[in-house]
Amino acid sequence: MLLSDEEEWGKIHRNSRTKYKNLIKEISPIDLTELMKSTLKENEKQLQKQINFWQRKFRLGK
Repeated sequence: MLLSDEEEWGKIHRNSRTKYKNLIKEISPIDLTELMKSTLKENEKQLQKQINFWQRKFRLGK
C-alpha cells in the first residue's frame, strides 16, 4: 500500500519513511537508480519543453 500511494507516505513520520525506504532498498533485488537516470536523460528535452510551457503559462496568468 505504501509503495503505490504517495498520500500515505506523507502521513508517516519522516524517521519511519527513512526506515521503510532503507528496508525496501535492502530487500529489492533490482537497483532502479541507473534505469531511472537513463530514462530521465532520454526524455530530458521533452521534459524541459513541458517545464517551459508550464512556466510560461503561470507567468502569463499573473
